[in-house]
Amino acid sequence: MKIGLYKSQDGAIIKTNPKNEAGNWSDSEWIDIRFSNRKEIESFFTGNSKYEKMLECFAHPEQFPFVNTFEDFIVLSFSISSSHDIFKAEYITVVLGDSKLLTLIPMSSGLLNEKSLISFNPQVYPNLRNYLFYALTAKILAQGNENMSIARLRLQSVEHKLANNQDQLTSEEVMTCERDINQLSDIIEDQYVGFELLTSLRSSAFSQEEMQKASKLMKGYEPLNRAMLRLEKKAESLRIQYTIIQQEKSTRKINTLTIIQAVFVPLTFIAGVYGMNFIHMPELSWPYGYLLVWIVFIGLAVGLMSYFYRKGWFD
Repeated sequence: MKIGLYKSQDGAIIKTNPKNEAGNWSDSEWIDIRFSNRKEIESFFTGNSKYEKMLECFAHPEQFPFVNTFEDFIVLSFSISSSHDIFKAEYITVVLGDSKLLTLIPMSSGLLNEKSLISFNPQVYPNLRNYLFYALTAKILAQGNENMSIARLRLQSVEHKLANNQDQLTSEEVMTCERDINQLSDIIEDQYVGFELLTSLRSSAFSQEEMQKASKLMKGYEPLNRAMLRLEKKAESLRIQYTIIQQEKSTRKINTLTIIQAVFVPLTFIAGVYGMNFIHMPELSWPYGYLLVWIVFIGLAVGLMSYFYRKGWFD
């Protein structure tokens, strides 16, 4: 676990002297904690009266989605795409209170790295906390757009296979594509709902002007959320189309087996009749009896096949 302490000074964001004691951050405006395991966070904050009430939110953000309030604090749990798999959810936690901002971000995530802090301008943003919140939101939004583009390309690839190379497409590939797109859509929808709830709050953590700016920024999620919903419907439609095609293939196979069975039933009957061990069977003494049976066999087979063809059984 890594702790970074920052404050704004002379129009820039600078690091302050790091202290490893939880809550001892009086000189810092932004406390950035990067973790590889949330158990580290839980043990780090245990015993701190200021943050201990929020431990469950820190340790299990999936159980406390969106916005949670604790006296003078707002705890936000945002789902983001994992850096290892964009279709899997990770969570970041943001704590807004008084004049500080505390962020708990997975170490593998590239959100709010030091390069993104260069654009801080105190003339544009009323305070560091306000800037960081906007920077984080914009980064999550940009990540969502990028991930949506990846999901769209994947869906288009599956659609191309379905249209041109059906034999190379498997049911597992289709089902996995739909499942992953649904999971990514859930991540983006949770972000959209979470930010919408945040902007609807009237909290001391935000001024009215800040809330208005945040509301404008959140509108960027509306087209992204709609685009993901369209991808979800396309993925579902693709899966249904693939299922129908597979059902048609199975139906054709069953029809073929049915035709073969229908052709061989009368032939089997004739073969069974002449396979009986009766002493007096007149046809057995005919000179051309064997040839006649073959002619009947072939005639029946050709006749039945022609009949089934005219009835459209081979379509």
